Amino acid sequence: MTNNLIIRPVTDDDTETLWLMLYYAAHMDEDDNRTVADAKTDSFLRRYVEHWGQKDDFGLIAEVNQQAVGAVWVRQFEEDEYPELAIAVLPDMIGRGIGTQLMTHMIAQSKGKLSGILLSVRANNPAYNLYRRLGFKTEREMMNRVGTLSYEMILRL
Repeated sequence: MTNNLIIRPVTDDDTETLWLMLYYAAHMDEDDNRTVADAKTDSFLRRYVEHWGQKDDFGLIAEVNQQAVGAVWVRQFEEDEYPELAIAVLPDMIGRGIGTQLMTHMIAQSKGKLSGILLSVRANNPAYNLYRRLGFKTEREMMNRVGTLSYEMILRL
């Protein structure tokens, strides 16, 4: 647990924070010489943040001492039955319960608004166990954008 943790709604002023968190959510920090600017130009990834603020967009920011340390957000894509969730916690803040708190707050706020939430997670990501604990069910295996195994998971609300 982190003292001084505040979880608040995403505002229109948080777009750059969402881009940074998308960079980490997509594990671009593990790719050689990739930057946040690369997330903004990636044809698959940019849809998670580009034109943020549409009517069904909502999310949460985790802050410690007024600094963003994590974010979770959902966005509806035409091809998906459920809105898709993206989440990231800054690498030096992982393991402090921030991701769990973001997820539990997002799930609580989604009940009554959404019928379900979709996410994808790399097979080797320890967060897979968190998602299972929170009630997400693995629906299918797939290859992700870098050619490794990921799971598509759904939480029906």
